[in-house]
Amino acid sequence: MSERILIFGETLLDDFGARQVVGGAPFNVARNLAAFGQPQIMVTRVGQDPAGEAVRNEFTRFSMSPEGVQSESIESNHKQRKKCLTRLGPAAV
Repeated sequence: MSERILIFGETLLDDFGARQVVGGAPFNVARNLAAFGQPQIMVTRVGQDPAGEAVRNEFTRFSMSPEGVQSESIESNHKQRKKCLTRLGPAAV
């Protein structure tokens, strides 16, 4: 097996209203390495939901190995984590 660069970190689905974009700094590094033909593997965890499916589709689209992608059910995710809400300024929702 050839050497690969290992990237650990988050993969996010940024919501811009009419458009959603898969991102997150670690994902962007892995995607750009793949675009340059550099062997890499990204270790991340995504949900078994539409956002997780969008992330997995981006791995396929950019010919990135899904080997390091872990999936978990929504129910499991909600039991383990608490929601964080950030308010910015007096008009924030």
